[in-house]
Amino acid sequence: MPTSQYQAYDTLKHHIGEQGASLMMEYINAKIVQEMEYNNKLMATKEDLMLAKQDLRSEIMAVRSELKEDIMTVRSELKADIIQLRIELKAEIMAVRVELLEKIMALKAELTKTIYIVGLLQFLAIVGSVLAIFKFMIK
Repeated sequence: MPTSQYQAYDTLKHHIGEQGASLMMEYINAKIVQEMEYNNKLMATKEDLMLAKQDLRSEIMAVRSELKEDIMTVRSELKADIIQLRIELKAEIMAVRVELLEKIMALKAELTKTIYIVGLLQFLAIVGSVLAIFKFMIK
């Protein structure tokens, strides 16, 4: 027995007798052993840690593969969405282009018509001026 146990035994021997002190020390030692065994059962062994490590690694691998599959699915969905969006935007651009070309052609025709009308009016004004000058000179 360690020194502290001898001291406890001597102290108990004076109060409860030698047999009581001996029984009390045996009881305390049994309780200590019992607690140590209980604590040892609660402690994880190397095998327990290795099993837990393997379980965690397999779970990590499973989650990693699921995430990779999810990423691939999202990537393919995004690619399809981008392709569809490109097609829609190209169609819209073509529609706007056609609309602008139609408006340009209409403005071009209207401008040409206006130029001819202005040219005709200028010609008529010149002819009228020349006639007015001849009429003035003839009088």
